[in-house]
Amino acid sequence: MSKCANELEAQGVHAWFDEANLAIGDRYAETLAGALRAAKVVAVVVGPNYVTSYLQPFELGAAVAASRATGAQGAVSASRGQDGC
Repeated sequence: MSKCANELEAQGVHAWFDEANLAIGDRYAETLAGALRAAKVVAVVVGPNYVTSYLQPFELGAAVAASRATGAQGAVSASRGQDGC
């Protein structure tokens, strides 16, 4: 996912990426929810580990709920590669 975030940032689009935007001790769910509430557009990249991940289904659900609540535009992208975009 960092490749996608880097490509978006290079185009002037702010991309929230957990590894870059979370600090040790942050509460993941609260931090993610805050970022989603502030977003104008929500894009979720679903990777090959989606089925076995306990966080990715939560992230997708949180993104859908936030976009419905805030009116943000949304998109879901499937990626076959670990760092695909």
